[in-house]
Amino acid sequence: MGNGCSDLFKRHSSDGQRDNSRSSAVEQRSRVDHVVRPPENRGGPPSIRLEELRGERGASTANQRENLRSSTVEQGSSHQPMAEFQTLRQKIIDSYQDRLRARIIANDVPTKEELDMNMYTEELEPQVRDAVLDLNRKGYSTASSGFHSHPEADIQQIDGFFTLDHKTQRDLRAIGVEVRSGNVKPDGSETWKEYTSIRFKSKEPSLEAMKEKWAEITALIPDRGRPATPNIYGKKFREEYERTGRVRLDIPDWVLNQTW
Repeated sequence: MGNGCSDLFKRHSSDGQRDNSRSSAVEQRSRVDHVVRPPENRGGPPSIRLEELRGERGASTANQRENLRSSTVEQGSSHQPMAEFQTLRQKIIDSYQDRLRARIIANDVPTKEELDMNMYTEELEPQVRDAVLDLNRKGYSTASSGFHSHPEADIQQIDGFFTLDHKTQRDLRAIGVEVRSGNVKPDGSETWKEYTSIRFKSKEPSLEAMKEKWAEITALIPDRGRPATPNIYGKKFREEYERTGRVRLDIPDWVLNQTW
């Protein structure tokens, strides 16, 4: 799929205002860099408190959940110029709309696993996709994943409502991986839940190298013997399926039917 498809989804503005209302729903989704995100907040701010996890003030940006992973990874060291990581990160972000559109055109009926995760697997960034699927199959419910925010694009991360035992945390730290945990309260919940971040600093701007590191990480995380419980943010994704028998994420048919 050429650049014309991506350009259709991208944000257009005049004096800072969007001038393509028909594609606004897709544009809103594209502003979320990582692609495992709460459907209640697609394109919006996180509604959970993260001070314990971040060690600083809570969410502040209206179109990013990247503040879930705003701390600097202490372990590891990148050997490549940061610009190369930023270029690679942007390339993956720009391909998101094409991946999602192709999936919906091919098959807009999600699998049970996708319904539980609240997303199509094609929405996952390619370097972290296998790791996210592996963790969910092992019983760890993920909530966000992939490249860290600009400018720390060399950091890879998977977050979610799960815990890791002390031995697993030690094993991960031994290979240069940081594990951070804190209690957060999801929107609409009266219960505090433990939220964990697994992150590392990639040594080279290579999707294959990042994928190999994630495989090393997930191999150290024990299988709980059952799949993860459904993502607690999955209400809208699953409701659309229950209502229509498919999930199109508010992308209009005229967009899906375009050819380039």
